[in-house]
Amino acid sequence: MKKVFNIFIIITTILSFTLTTFLSDSLLANPGYLVCLDPGHGGKDPGAIGATGLMEKVVNLDIAYKVKSKLQAKGYSVVMTRTSDIYLSLDQRVTIANNKKQQFCIH
Repeated sequence: MKKVFNIFIIITTILSFTLTTFLSDSLLANPGYLVCLDPGHGGKDPGAIGATGLMEKVVNLDIAYKVKSKLQAKGYSVVMTRTSDIYLSLDQRVTIANNKKQQFCIH
């Protein structure tokens, strides 16, 4: 289980750096867009749980707030499907994202 969690953390870290590079190099060249961030899991759904007890839902929300901050600093409007430790069904996430009329949605 520890090996699986370590692989998850490595992949998540790589994806967050890749996303940051992508955002700074291409997407951020066009400020003014509305971006929807959907930090997965939350509430009763912890996602993966590491050997130390770290939950995926916590990591996802933390990364989403960091991405939100970077986007807002570049002039983007940002909405999030969740901003705290609450559970949202897939249908609820889709409804929130579709109602915002964003140009990009990142999950």
